Amino acid sequence: MPFEKAPCVDPGRVAQPGLLAKREGTQEVRIVRDRGLPAWSLLISIDGAPVAEFWEGEALALWLPPGRHVLKCQRRTRTDKALPFHSAAELDAGSSSLLELEVAPESRPCVRLAIIGSRPKPFRLDLPP
Repeated sequence: MPFEKAPCVDPGRVAQPGLLAKREGTQEVRIVRDRGLPAWSLLISIDGAPVAEFWEGEALALWLPPGRHVLKCQRRTRTDKALPFHSAAELDAGSSSLLELEVAPESRPCVRLAIIGSRPKPFRLDLPP
């Protein structure tokens, strides 16, 4: 799903709203989640701190300082999607992936979030400056 056509993550699922505002010395990092598998959300953490929970087809632009950042993508069962035959803890066990992200001045990184099989997978794509 193109970033420009994706709806934004609901503000109630953003843990660090301060990363949504451009500040001097920061670079934009775009994150967009693919459509599909609506029973799961993807919780994104950056450098160990939770940032936002993405539902299918949602996007968010974050402003990060240049440097190396570790993005963790963790699959979680959505509380509004009942799955009576498995517990959420059972479904969510061992379901995360890491992406090392280098944010350089004048770069425009974009991260695509997908679920491959049952594992979350972040992919880095670079946009032209």
